[in-house]
Amino acid sequence: DSYINGGEIYFSYRRSDVNGILGLSNTPLTFRLSYYFDSFFGQEGYIPIQTKTENLDTYAVRVQELIEEIKLETGKDKTILMAHSMGGLVARRYIQIFGNDSVDRLVLIGTPNKGITGKIKRYCSYFGTSLECRDMDENSLFINKLNNRYSDKIKTYNIIGRGCEMDGEDGDGIVLVEKALISA
Repeated sequence: DSYINGGEIYFSYRRSDVNGILGLSNTPLTFRLSYYFDSFFGQEGYIPIQTKTENLDTYAVRVQELIEEIKLETGKDKTILMAHSMGGLVARRYIQIFGNDSVDRLVLIGTPNKGITGKIKRYCSYFGTSLECRDMDENSLFINKLNNRYSDKIKTYNIIGRGCEMDGEDGDGIVLVEKALISA
């Protein structure tokens, strides 16, 4: 679809030899990134460390580092963020913290924008860490902050799954439709 796969970026590292080189093609690039990695500078250079034990605010800070790396490598000023599930919460928090100067559009897919409840909340610890589950709880401070300061200054597409009965309510099997909606 006229996009070039730019590869994967898992942790922030600074390379001065790539400034803007990936953006020379004038073709949109896609990157897969993960906020589950961090890095520190040791004797042998940057060393990646997998750290899937943080809260969603920490992940949002890592997204900032990754977006800055993509902007450096492509020479572009803005990105389009596409995020699935908890990643959508992280992307929204990134925009709250850092603004939308680096983001042109946001695409959310199956994101629990108003938090998780019921069986999904009870089973969250099987798939996520205690801090992730705490932040995604419908009554958490994180979800409260996220939904009390929503910015409509950025074009947002919210893809919501339906048709799966979840404790008498409609959803996608993980996220209830009512919890996927964004409060304006």
